[in-house]
Amino acid sequence: MRPSKSKLYTTLARLLNAMEKEIDGFAHPPGGGRATSNLVRRASVPPAFVDGAIEGARSVPSLSALNVLDPVDASAVQQRISDLEMIESLTEQFLRGLRFTIQRDRASLGSKALTLYTAGQALANDPARDEILPFLKRMRELLHKKNRQRAQVRRRRVMRKKEKA
Repeated sequence: MRPSKSKLYTTLARLLNAMEKEIDGFAHPPGGGRATSNLVRRASVPPAFVDGAIEGARSVPSLSALNVLDPVDASAVQQRISDLEMIESLTEQFLRGLRFTIQRDRASLGSKALTLYTAGQALANDPARDEILPFLKRMRELLHKKNRQRAQVRRRRVMRKKEKA
């Protein structure tokens, strides 16, 4: 069952879209982003290197004359990066909390589902409650299906590790 988009989802999507518009030059990486992100990472240099280049463009006349790096613009970009990194940190904190909340709620719901299943098994011993048997059969199938899927994932991981070795 696919849940419908809640009011919270719609509100957050609207806020995130507004934030994207507020960040000048904001862009999503094309094609899922992996290749582009690798390229951007390779082109990155340590912040201290950039600081040195800005200082060089500011204080060495022959470097300043090259007009490759405007120290004022570069300082503004550095401030922008700092601001965006703070937003990134705040967002990551929010995501950690969101992931924990999802896991906690799934665990709570799963625990209640298992309790219902266990109670149904106890009730199934009463011949007058045979309407429970189809429910128990279906639940048992679903539970075993999940365990089989986990085992398959574990086997694939082991095989990949063996192939890499």
